[in-house]
Amino acid sequence: MGGAAAARAVFWAVCALVAAAILVPFFLVPDSWLKALAMGVAGPALVVAGPVFLVVQLRFRGRAVRAVGTVEACVDNGPEEPSCTLTVRYTALDGRERTLTDDRAPRRPVGGEVRIMYDPDDPADAKLHRPAASVLFTAAAMVVMGAALAYFYWRGDPPG
Repeated sequence: MGGAAAARAVFWAVCALVAAAILVPFFLVPDSWLKALAMGVAGPALVVAGPVFLVVQLRFRGRAVRAVGTVEACVDNGPEEPSCTLTVRYTALDGRERTLTDDRAPRRPVGGEVRIMYDPDDPADAKLHRPAASVLFTAAAMVVMGAALAYFYWRGDPPG
């Protein structure tokens, strides 16, 4: 796993822990002090994580090379899921063929072309090309959710 891929894995692990810190107290633990503690930690963590996420994503997009890849496989994630596990083969600037796998990609026909981005210093660190607005929306949603949790915590009136 390359440096950027490891950083991304750590980032999503922290996001999962924050989500667990929010969900576990609200749904499994009746004590209001634990709910308040989760809100007091998760709220500010999301307010900080949103801009960090935005900067990391924009830095990647700024240095990334755009390429067109070919869909090798689109394995369905289940009957209720609108996404699939997508495998895309692309050629990097160094001329070597690489493979990208995305577990939450929109369904695409096998053999079809998709746009990707990859780090020229680490061509294995690749992503499907998505609009920059989606990155901005995700970061904004993190900040708004975190601000709402922090507001209810400081107000002393946890929902639920």
